[in-house]
Amino acid sequence: MNKHILIFIAFFFPAFAIFSQNTITLTFTGIHTDATWQKLDSVTVENSSKGWSETLVYDDTVLILHTENGINETAEATKNAVCYPNPFAENSTAEIFLEGGATEAALYTLTGERVAVWTGSLASGFHTFSVSAAAAQPYFLSIRSANDNHIFKIICTSPASYDKIEIIESKTFITKATKGDCQLPFSKGDNMIYTGYCVQGTIPQSASMEQAQYDDEIIPFVFQKLASQVCPENATLTDTDGNIYNTVLIGKQCWMRENLKVTRYADGTGLPLGNDTVHDHSIPFYFKYANSDSLAEIYGMLYSWTAAMRNLGDTTLAQVQGICPNGWHLPSDEEWCEMTSTLAPLSSCYDATPFFGGDEYLARSLSLPGYWVSDNFTFDGMPGYWSTSPLYFNTSGFSALPTGFYEHGSFFGLGAGTYWWTTKPAPNGEAYCRYLQYNNKGMNRNTKEICHGFSIRCIMN
Repeated sequence: MNKHILIFIAFFFPAFAIFSQNTITLTFTGIHTDATWQKLDSVTVENSSKGWSETLVYDDTVLILHTENGINETAEATKNAVCYPNPFAENSTAEIFLEGGATEAALYTLTGERVAVWTGSLASGFHTFSVSAAAAQPYFLSIRSANDNHIFKIICTSPASYDKIEIIESKTFITKATKGDCQLPFSKGDNMIYTGYCVQGTIPQSASMEQAQYDDEIIPFVFQKLASQVCPENATLTDTDGNIYNTVLIGKQCWMRENLKVTRYADGTGLPLGNDTVHDHSIPFYFKYANSDSLAEIYGMLYSWTAAMRNLGDTTLAQVQGICPNGWHLPSDEEWCEMTSTLAPLSSCYDATPFFGGDEYLARSLSLPGYWVSDNFTFDGMPGYWSTSPLYFNTSGFSALPTGFYEHGSFFGLGAGTYWWTTKPAPNGEAYCRYLQYNNKGMNRNTKEICHGFSIRCIMN
């Protein structure tokens, strides 16, 4: 027995260093041919060398691969993991607590050769493995799952007729396994096939690549940027005054592509034109920026929230028609969130701060180029300002224009920003709105007095 202990001491440390656990982390992302970001719906990973495949579903886009010939040098037997007897004759028993998921138990010689393996999916709990060894020598017994790595240093003094690992008892609990940690067999240099899937509007797309994998890598799937889509059954809509508007499909929502211009409700009831003294919260008004018909034709009308909601309406309704044509309604706070989250999924439009959507291209993806003041300034490279380049503009097809707004007798911001009402009321005579401005790259969410004049975009019922 002393002889075997000396062998183990002599070989354990160099072998442990050479055959330490290696992992490879793959991070998948999607981009368009114009370099804008595209959300991945799923990724299929195929190891053609080993004959297995794995699928990741958004928002899980990171995969960790474990090399086959490795052992985790940081993992040691703990009070939740014991192996006895040790040293042992013919077979030993390992009792271990695992958090569950795909699990591998493997027996290695000091030269790194794997001589026995057991694989399977286990629930959270205590599990008992029986280990048999066919040679009188030291071994490493590795047991690992998604969140556990344990190494037992064991010595066989009297061999059995074969090398074998089998599970003989489980006392389990329910727990959640870590996503993205792949326990399937992998060796550096394996031939891997990666396929990314996305949906633009209602059009599914895929992109694939094949390569030998040796190291950590960020893997981008490049998709062709599709032109923005009109709503399939509603390419246009017409308001009570006969104005015709184009539509755009963003995710699953059908939006007006232009700002509303109507001066009457759908039943023909007219709205009064406001003047530069209007600041009454209770009376509905519409406004023309600078009282200009030519500007109104381009940018649309501005409406008080009372006008937009038709005398406040019922703010508890899921859909408030208000000033919108039949079959359409004023967008809620949640519907604005859905739209912008489709374009910038990593941002949150419920942030406490008024600015959200730090995605580099969110504001520009919503906006038509050529109208914003930044187009005429040299703000390229300055944080917080849009680029002067038309690249990335209006990739959503929403076609936002810097309409400005009305506030307490004056008009402001033509060329620099635009505001839209939501149906969500706020305290102290205010309501929630969304706005873009040339010196913020994302969308803004704030509250404003309901007597202000803002633009309206309707959304289909």
